Amino acid sequence: MLISVTCNRPDFPKFGSHPDNEDFLMLGEGVTRPLYLVIARLKKDALRKKIEKGTLGSRDFIALKIKFNDPATSFFTLLKDVPHGEAAAAGPGRAPSFYVTESRDLPLEKTDFRDYGLAVQ
Repeated sequence: MLISVTCNRPDFPKFGSHPDNEDFLMLGEGVTRPLYLVIARLKKDALRKKIEKGTLGSRDFIALKIKFNDPATSFFTLLKDVPHGEAAAAGPGRAPSFYVTESRDLPLEKTDFRDYGLAVQ
C-alpha cells in the first residue's frame, strides 16, 4: 500500500514500531515546516528494557531533519521492530507530507516511554 502521511504535530504521539519493514519516500513540497524523523538506535525490546531500567538517553536515538526530493537521501527502508516517529516543527506554515509503502493493515506497536519525554530541540 502507498500511504500519504501529513505530519502536523510537534510531538511524537505515534512513536513505535511495525512487525514488517517500511519504505519511506520523502517526496514533497519544499515550502513546508521542517519535518523530523526520530529513529531509535535499538530494536523495540532493547528500547523497552532501557526505559524500564531508567537508563534511556539521547544517544539511544538519531534525529533526522528531512531533506525532501533528494535522490541520495529521500528513499530508504526502515527495518521491522525499529521504533520511530515523525514530528513537524511548530510555527506557521504548511504541514509537511511524505509517503510510506507498507503491507495492508500493518499494525503499530506504540512505545510506552513512561516518565520519559521525546522532543526535538
